[in-house]
Amino acid sequence: MRRPLIRRRRNTKIVATLGPSTSTYESILAIFEAGVDVFRFNFSHGDHADHADRMAIVRRIEKEMRRPIGVMADMQGPKLRVGQFTEGKVTLTAGQSFRLDLDPAKGDDTRAPLPHKEIFAALEPGSDLLLDDGRIRLKVTAITPDGADTEVIAGGVLSDRKGVNVPGVLLPLSPLTAKDRLDLAFARNAARRRAIGAKTAGASLPPCRQARHRRDPNAGEHDHIAVANTGGSL
Repeated sequence: MRRPLIRRRRNTKIVATLGPSTSTYESILAIFEAGVDVFRFNFSHGDHADHADRMAIVRRIEKEMRRPIGVMADMQGPKLRVGQFTEGKVTLTAGQSFRLDLDPAKGDDTRAPLPHKEIFAALEPGSDLLLDDGRIRLKVTAITPDGADTEVIAGGVLSDRKGVNVPGVLLPLSPLTAKDRLDLAFARNAARRRAIGAKTAGASLPPCRQARHRRDPNAGEHDHIAVANTGGSL
């Protein structure tokens, strides 16, 4: 029996991320029927086979429902992270001094390794650093060739390998890693095979000098890459 045509009379689009717990036809259909317009595929997790299976289900539902469904391929982007601590974690207090440097030795409550020389090259006194998804905020007080001295503005517990965001600082990084390029090629090839349909690839990346919103002159009508400058790592 043919399903009735679904019409949604609203301008707002709802985006939902698919993952291991939403990989079946039944679960994806239920999400769509709840009102989702766009399904996001997070390429930070899963492999291409997993994504292809879910994409095929989305296209099946699109055909059955007779309604276009958008698919967003979200690239992982560069990862900027602190190193490890001797005890696995430290507690930072507002007002204390804390140093980030290139020394690979495990850190403590006075310093931490940050193996990204490109960050130190771009920082200047007064720059802010956000750690662990913004839970901890540091302000740079001094720069040296191998590190940065900071003051803790908002403290908390900082553990191994937490992310580092550098808002307002342009980093000398490529916005796409080698992994991103492989994932992007997969997503675009799937789109051209109509395994995706609505063909958008997004990357939420730190500010990078090469970040752009650009259109491939050979691309299809809806085939484009949107690089979002979020000021953060993933």
